[in-house]
Amino acid sequence: MGYFLSVKPDLCPGNNYGGTLLSTIIPASANAPYRSPRDHICWLELALKMGVALPRCAIELAGDPNVTAFLAAWSEAHPGQVLEAGVA
Repeated sequence: MGYFLSVKPDLCPGNNYGGTLLSTIIPASANAPYRSPRDHICWLELALKMGVALPRCAIELAGDPNVTAFLAAWSEAHPGQVLEAGVA
């Protein structure tokens, strides 16, 4: 993930189904098989540090309580990055 972000891809567009980088990571944190060896919070932090906007609804969509807590703390620390509208 770090390498992918280091080549500075365009993080704004979604996929053909309207999904975004965050809407891929957040559900995977609760639903992906073998999630324990994956560091979804690290991936979210990397994406957010690159400037990906955080829709407020994304915080509520997180099925993993640790991800919810991380996103809530991020939104408090970086209120200018939080979108009141929009999809995760």
